[in-house]
Amino acid sequence: MLDIIGTPESFPVVSLLSAAGSPIPADFQDIPYSPVLLLRAHFDVSITADPEYQSACETGFDAYFEEMVQWNEAGTDLVFIDCFSTRAEVISFVARGMIRDHCPSYWGVVSFSFSVGFVLGWLSALSLTDRALALVGLELLIVLVAHMQKAIL
Repeated sequence: MLDIIGTPESFPVVSLLSAAGSPIPADFQDIPYSPVLLLRAHFDVSITADPEYQSACETGFDAYFEEMVQWNEAGTDLVFIDCFSTRAEVISFVARGMIRDHCPSYWGVVSFSFSVGFVLGWLSALSLTDRALALVGLELLIVLVAHMQKAIL
């Protein structure tokens, strides 16, 4: 069953119930990214107008599901394995994601806008199966962004 539900926190939220009744990541692994799936967050236009932010939202959303693709036991095929994050893991992910632009990475120096978008995209994907936990991460993201913007100015 696929329902589109409008909520005060976000515009439409897709809810797809698995046979067990609670959504799991596998229920959403094939849903293509769309900006309407992002959690509602108000960041400064200097962040949201940056093309890196916009592409990073999609990259972060996709990365949430991509990290659940693993080799099967025989090592012959890639399979999707549902993974569930703890509160501590989400807090750690957000914190590490926001200091990413100060550290060397695979992509080189990562911009602040990219970091914000990536984390928001990842949390938005998480919200499809655990909205409460994603909102904990979003609250931390908003606080960190505000703090880091003050430090930049």
